[in-house]
Amino acid sequence: MNRRRLIFFGGGDGFCYAFDAQPVQEGNRHILKKAWSIDCNLPEYRFKNGKPIKYPAADGPSEIIATPVFWKNRVLIAIGQDPEHGGGVGNLVCLDPSPEIDCAKNRILWSYRGIKRPISTVSISPDGLLFISDYTGYVHCLNGDTGEFYWIHDMRAHIWGSMMVADGKIYVGDEDGDFVILAASKEKQLLSTMIIDGHEEGGPNFGAQIYSTPVVANGVLYVASQSHLFAIHDASKAGSGRLPESLATPKPYSDPSRMNKQVKQP
Repeated sequence: MNRRRLIFFGGGDGFCYAFDAQPVQEGNRHILKKAWSIDCNLPEYRFKNGKPIKYPAADGPSEIIATPVFWKNRVLIAIGQDPEHGGGVGNLVCLDPSPEIDCAKNRILWSYRGIKRPISTVSISPDGLLFISDYTGYVHCLNGDTGEFYWIHDMRAHIWGSMMVADGKIYVGDEDGDFVILAASKEKQLLSTMIIDGHEEGGPNFGAQIYSTPVVANGVLYVASQSHLFAIHDASKAGSGRLPESLATPKPYSDPSRMNKQVKQP
């Protein structure tokens, strides 16, 4: 952007930093010069009644665990905390990284505080829909350009990893071993949950916690649980670059509000 290469870093102090990508020599070492930094915590997360809020606290400040995402000349980043500290107040910010901006306040294009603390990185669809999950188990969908809120989905279990957006769908796993597929659209559409053969319905779908982010490659969906690595694909379409249609077919639930796990996938 503007022919200036920057490196973005989320700090343990809750600040997002931008460094010039070209190192400069300082004494006998090379360093990266800071271009700018901005606190991604809201002021009320740091102070209450004029006094600093002790860390960690549910209503207090957070660090940045997720990776900053550069998209359309803007930086998207959310604050979070070590899962050992539980849930708490969060914030997702969209920053203008332009070097001409000299006021931190003017660098914030929009922010979304309707989120609990996430440790996952944002995912963005080709048409500009932004998806992010928070640790408490909610998946959020927003407009990546404006921050407009579209919908929220409750996974009812902690979410550690980020979401994968591919083929017009969102893939996300949680701490209970559940794996859910939603449509990457402005309207919430729960397409299916998945149960691996050999596990009883109502139990952990994948038999163990899913802490990682799903990966798609050559028409195969890879999901790593705490105990196994699963590769899910349609053999007739292997190598086509598209996921099997069975992963996109809407399936009925006996009680959608309770998210019963009653859909079996190959």
